[in-house]
Amino acid sequence: MQSETVVYVRSPFPLTVDRLVNATFVEDAKLILGLPIEQLEAIGGALREFPGFLDQRSLHELINSIIRNDEHAKSLSRVIFILSELLRFSANGRKVLSDQLDEWQKGDENQKMLSAEDFAALQQRLFMFFRTYAGIERQAKARRLVEATGFKLKEIEIICDLRPVFDENRTMVEGIFPYTILKIVCDGVDGLPFSQEAILSEHNVAELAKKAEAAVAKLRSLKELLSAKQIPIPAVGTSNKGE
Repeated sequence: MQSETVVYVRSPFPLTVDRLVNATFVEDAKLILGLPIEQLEAIGGALREFPGFLDQRSLHELINSIIRNDEHAKSLSRVIFILSELLRFSANGRKVLSDQLDEWQKGDENQKMLSAEDFAALQQRLFMFFRTYAGIERQAKARRLVEATGFKLKEIEIICDLRPVFDENRTMVEGIFPYTILKIVCDGVDGLPFSQEAILSEHNVAELAKKAEAAVAKLRSLKELLSAKQIPIPAVGTSNKGE
């Protein structure tokens, strides 16, 4: 029986907008209906004029500084972030959003969440924020640069253990030596993890510790330099804790 050849290609997951508009999105978005139009315009103006990098946390903080409601600010920041992603990755994003909103509104259960009048008002207010914001674009560019220059660290472990040396009959332990394994797990371009392991000598461990201390000192100096020159530092998820 002849075996079949299977080729596996690891590549980034394509962006899908098939289910952009769902109950969670609408639940977040309908909070816009309860905000005065003046506040929405103020949020739009603040987004357009923001000089730095807008990740989700800073976007939330900016909105909250205007509406003074933490939970509502989180919901609105999620909506604006999704809209910006759709605008960036879909050439006909406005039509995609409009079509999905119309399709969602046809559901019997969905019509209970919003009346036809409220839904029409919601669509109009959503499109107020369907535009490119420089701060969000700068953040996206910084994130792309990080992803293009290396894999994101998912996990790092240094495992120390003892390994016995048996005699030829495997009945007596003739000696035991300590050994160390460095295990690094990263997220690949397709979002799936891959790992690398290396055996370290005691000298390697000491050198690794020295280099880590030196890296901490360098990063501290660089951040102090950037702060002194008032150059913003975007949060781009360069640690295993993410943004």
